[in-house]
Amino acid sequence: MRRFAQLAMLAVIGAASLWSVGGAERTTSKTYEFTYRVNVQHIPKAAKRLELWIPAPQDDDRQSVSQVRVVSPYQYKQITDPLYGNRAYYLDITPSLPDSLPVSLTFHVRRNESGALRATLAETDALRRRYLQPDSLVPIDGAIANEADTVAGHLQGNRIRARALYDHVLATMKYDKSGTGWGRGDAIFACNERRGNCTDIHSLLIGMARSLGIPSRFTMGFPVPDSLKSGGISGYHCWVDLYFDDEGWVPVDASEAIKHPEKADYFFGRLGPDRVAFSTGRDIRLNGDADSTSVNYFINPYVLVDGQPYKDVVLKCEFREL
Repeated sequence: MRRFAQLAMLAVIGAASLWSVGGAERTTSKTYEFTYRVNVQHIPKAAKRLELWIPAPQDDDRQSVSQVRVVSPYQYKQITDPLYGNRAYYLDITPSLPDSLPVSLTFHVRRNESGALRATLAETDALRRRYLQPDSLVPIDGAIANEADTVAGHLQGNRIRARALYDHVLATMKYDKSGTGWGRGDAIFACNERRGNCTDIHSLLIGMARSLGIPSRFTMGFPVPDSLKSGGISGYHCWVDLYFDDEGWVPVDASEAIKHPEKADYFFGRLGPDRVAFSTGRDIRLNGDADSTSVNYFINPYVLVDGQPYKDVVLKCEFREL
């Protein structure tokens, strides 16, 4: 009888680690304290105006953000771009500028392993159409469309087509950051050179998928090392969601699958908790209106000094598993 009670308790515990919210199956989760530190350095003495945008982490069914704290010597406000819903902290300083500007963002985030997400009511028709359109560096015609059609145009069903494109990218692309040209998310560069980092690899996949009528969205964030409990993070990471009518938004990470081919099946349909999402989309208008500043993707701080992009900016990210 005692043995039966122990087994019943284990079953309850197991069931608690496998549950569903909004169509997303959850099996594991991790909670982190994440710190995003920015320092704008050597600001010119003659400068009259400085604008700074810092991306804010996103809340969705895959992660929950809490205890957000911004430390800044100047007043800031939170803004949201109306198309993708990306949030940012915005500082506009004039006329007396400091020599340097340190700002930090600290928050807790609970990140869940997950599969497909159902579309939400917040996804407008305009946004759905946007995920079928080209980006400035991701065309959906020409060589991109021809490659997609050759690989998967003859197949039936968007999931089958998408898996064929994914397998093709894994077989023909290298994760390679040597030389120049990589890192911009340039699908034509990836198509021609067959190499790049996560942005290039996923841009090619998105361009091909959209050319076949498969809605595809791009997410930027940071990887969290699975083998460590705390430390620094050296760079960003990105991944993709592909939309299938009978499943919703299915996560795909071709970049990680190229690095770990033994996990290719896993990364077509699941994401682990070893990442934090910050922004979605490309060609993001930071202040929302048609005339506002547009960025290729939004994960690094963006700075304008007297209306011109300013590059003397240091970013340091740290995490601690809670």
